[in-house]
Amino acid sequence: MSRSSDQVNLEDVDLERTQREWVRYIAQGISVPERLDGVRQEVVDSWRRSQQAGARPFSGRLRRADRRETDRLLRNNSLLIDVAFPYLKEFSTAMGNRPCQITLAEASGIQLRRAGTDLELVRMTEQRQMVEGTDFSESSAGTNGIGTALALQKPVVILGPEHYHSMYQGLVCCAAPLRDGEKVVGCINITAPLETYDSSMMGMITVATHAIATELELRRSRGGIRTLWESEGDALAAAMTRTGGDVSQAAVELDVPVSTLYRKLRQHGISTKAYRARG
Repeated sequence: MSRSSDQVNLEDVDLERTQREWVRYIAQGISVPERLDGVRQEVVDSWRRSQQAGARPFSGRLRRADRRETDRLLRNNSLLIDVAFPYLKEFSTAMGNRPCQITLAEASGIQLRRAGTDLELVRMTEQRQMVEGTDFSESSAGTNGIGTALALQKPVVILGPEHYHSMYQGLVCCAAPLRDGEKVVGCINITAPLETYDSSMMGMITVATHAIATELELRRSRGGIRTLWESEGDALAAAMTRTGGDVSQAAVELDVPVSTLYRKLRQHGISTKAYRARG
């Protein structure tokens, strides 16, 4: 499949075939081959990594940091949480009545914070250990949004039976790594019931990661404090400057759909003509 991860649509994925291959290889503990017809290659590769790392698809309990370790991670990632967590809350509000949980993890895949207003989904995710301190690296949870995005260091969508662990197969995860300069410092992930998946989720989350990166850079370099809205506008303006106002090229650079970028530019009152004139 030639589409980038943020453009994955349900109709593009053979979920029934994926489920059959999951049962054949993952559930039975048979070594996953290098390729599986009908299964996206990045998922096959992740299944292989997860299997080789010893992830257990039916484990009743994932690895979890103890209270002392969790507290240490929260302290060490206080700037990341301070900058990124408001975005989690904004996502939750923007999703309206659609059930979802938005989570923030640190660089190794351990969940730090979560936001969500749908109480039924919150209870369900708690039952599936999607709480602070849980290790969502591929070696612990297998193929999943956080672990796979961090392993590949790029945005990913993991749909239903593409998840390695059985308890996440009714869900969709859309995740993207967070960077401070060139360094990956964490990950944002949206989890929702599979049937509610909307491919625009990935565009929203990818724009947010660029805005968070801009805010992190500003705080570290100048000690300045910007609003999240200003940081998102800075990220968009910088992309327009680098591409001379070419929206298609900027969309590729930001790894978001062109339609999402046009919408964000309109919201911020950013004119592409002004940037084309500069070139």
